[in-house]
Amino acid sequence: MSKFGNRVLVLLVLLALIFQPANGQARPIDPPEVQEPGVEPVVIQLYVRDKAHLDAVAGSLDIWETHQEEGYVVAAVTVQQQRWLENLGYATVVDTFKTAQLQGDRAALDSRFYYFDQMSYTNPNRRYVVSFLQTMNSTYPALTELYDIGNAWQNARDILVLRITNEDPAFGDIADKPTFFLYATVHAREVATPELAIRYIKHLLPGYNGEGGYGTDPDATWLVDRHVLYVLIMANPDGHLVNEMNTSANRRKNLNNTLCPTGRFGVDLNRNHSFMWGCCDGSSPDPCDDTYRGSSAASEPETVAFQTFFASVMRDQNGSTGDYIIPPAAPETAMGIFVSLHSYSDLVLWPWGFEDYGNSPNFAQMQAIGRKFAYFNGYNPDGSIWYDVDGATDDWTYGRFGIASFTFEVGPDDYSACNGFFPPYGCIEGTDGMSRNFWAENKPAFIYAHKIAATPYRTVYGPDTLTISVTPPSGIPGAPIALQATITDRRYQNSGLLPITAAEYFVDTPGDEGTGTSMTPTDGAWGSASEGVQATLDTSALTPGRHTVFVRGRNNQEKWGPYTAVFLNIEPPPPPCVPVTGTTLTLMTSAPIYTDTVTTFEATLEPEDFTAPYTYTLDFGAGPSGPASGSANPLSGINHTFDITGVQTATIAVWNCGAPPSEAITATATVEVQARPVTITYGIMLTPTHLEQSSMPGKRVVYELTALNTGNVTATFDFDTTGEEAWSTVLSPKAWTLNAGETVALSATVTLDFNVIGTDVVTVTATSRTVPAVTASAVIRSTALPLKQLYLPLILSLD
Repeated sequence: MSKFGNRVLVLLVLLALIFQPANGQARPIDPPEVQEPGVEPVVIQLYVRDKAHLDAVAGSLDIWETHQEEGYVVAAVTVQQQRWLENLGYATVVDTFKTAQLQGDRAALDSRFYYFDQMSYTNPNRRYVVSFLQTMNSTYPALTELYDIGNAWQNARDILVLRITNEDPAFGDIADKPTFFLYATVHAREVATPELAIRYIKHLLPGYNGEGGYGTDPDATWLVDRHVLYVLIMANPDGHLVNEMNTSANRRKNLNNTLCPTGRFGVDLNRNHSFMWGCCDGSSPDPCDDTYRGSSAASEPETVAFQTFFASVMRDQNGSTGDYIIPPAAPETAMGIFVSLHSYSDLVLWPWGFEDYGNSPNFAQMQAIGRKFAYFNGYNPDGSIWYDVDGATDDWTYGRFGIASFTFEVGPDDYSACNGFFPPYGCIEGTDGMSRNFWAENKPAFIYAHKIAATPYRTVYGPDTLTISVTPPSGIPGAPIALQATITDRRYQNSGLLPITAAEYFVDTPGDEGTGTSMTPTDGAWGSASEGVQATLDTSALTPGRHTVFVRGRNNQEKWGPYTAVFLNIEPPPPPCVPVTGTTLTLMTSAPIYTDTVTTFEATLEPEDFTAPYTYTLDFGAGPSGPASGSANPLSGINHTFDITGVQTATIAVWNCGAPPSEAITATATVEVQARPVTITYGIMLTPTHLEQSSMPGKRVVYELTALNTGNVTATFDFDTTGEEAWSTVLSPKAWTLNAGETVALSATVTLDFNVIGTDVVTVTATSRTVPAVTASAVIRSTALPLKQLYLPLILSLD
């Protein structure tokens, strides 16, 4: 917006405030109930004096953003609602950019997003939440369980929860494991949130984008083994379907169409939960409002399904006694954590929503956790949206169970490309040129929530363990292994850091605080907010196989942080070494052996129960050819080239088990080296093999050929002609003696008979006198051209 536009807005705000009634309106004001037909809603900037001024109308509005410092909120309203607000004296300005988002062209949701199922609408990329969950459940039967916890309003779509934990009893009773519950898409239009939940499932199980993966990533593996994760990807599948077909539908609520006569029917499921339902003007009683809370607490099947299932798998941590009674604080040892994903505004929120996001019994502890989440994802942890919300999901999970509960509002509240309820798909992972990467932002926050789930209210105050490593990564039992890590306090955003005072490690099974094996500071002294720590692992009692090493640190307030893990592989110890001393060693080679040829020797050890590898040398009289190493029996690949003939001696010495060469056993072999016999070969070649010329009758034609001795001995060759020989052919020379590889030039002279017109073909042959079968030939073709007749003029003399 231009500076001029901002000044106009400020002026409008001031005028609105000036003409407000003196006592203001602190109570909710009933809005109009009927939408004017044929008029599309718009997005406005609604200017208010303070929270009380906003709360007077907020319960009836679909508020998208709050800008407390600037004194306005962004809300989608009908024409009647805008008139109602203005009649009450509120200043409103249409936000044309976000109105265009709301009134966008009818279009299906980008098919790279996951749709819920293929029952009513097809995703061209075949991406469906139901199919994905079924695939994960069938692929990892020992790690997953898929629950159908009930149906959505239309009674056609299941509400599905995937449980992820190792079901092997060796890792404990599932009911006793720390639990992280990840919950998404209670508002159907918030399409980025199920994508993040899906990616966290992938991160833990198969791995995603080269990170995570059960059995591959140590942290992903131990979290699956020793914690329980419940993921509800789509709490409002009916509503999501509407947006899949048409994003301009902008559906927030479920599809309960029994109470509102217009297309704005439905219940806001995040206002329908039974704890403090409808208590505090943080929702609307009007069935046509986007914040309609339902006809009664937990009136909707989606809410009932979630609340019933949650109560079956989560413990009561605060002794709650009812839906309208503030419970006592949950103890520091309370187990479990809940994160609800929403969009948008880049916020981290925690209860109470019905009381300006404050004053809950565990507020300070949840504030610490919320700020830690904000450290990871970069969101605003102020903990307030500036207006009250009652019947919210996380108020219920905390209020009735004492579970540390949070809401992440994913996405910016500005005018950038990734703003809004339907951000481009590229914003999910920073692709397609988008500047935001929602997955990269929230992945570390999810992992942190998962790690602290055992005691979130206490563990949040401890430091984090980073860059853990073991060197070498594998060894035999008893081998020293160096363990190193970095312990860092970074728990608050914009707050002081605490010094590190201790670190400990456990192998395979994490234990109680302070009961692990102590580590020492790398620099020799504790006291920094970030400390390198080290230890030498005692591997003597470890069995062969893969082990997990857990490391955590403590600060000067005696608070231990969460674990970070690393894998350590223990190899089977080698068997006792059996020395070759006292065995029989035989050296042999194949015959015959010639000079200038590589000769391969082979040595055999008997019996064969000695221990490889071993070292050996070979001595051929002119010095050893080794040493060399090997592990096969017989010893092979022992090569030598002799350059003299006669009887030669080869001696081999072999030793192993770390013995010195003086303890080697030896064997000797003698060989007869022969001069390589020569094979006599004969051969002759004439080139070229075809020759051809033409001339006038009576002329001579001369042909040039070359004879090459291709054998390896000196030989004499005879040269002759055969064929029609219509004309005289003189060949020179008629015989010649050639050394191996030597050549001689031959000439064949053909005289064309004056009286014969045509072609004569003659074959020149070369024949070995010693071996007549060795021959070569070349063909000569000669042609006599016809004579041209000469006609002279007749001259008559007339006397």
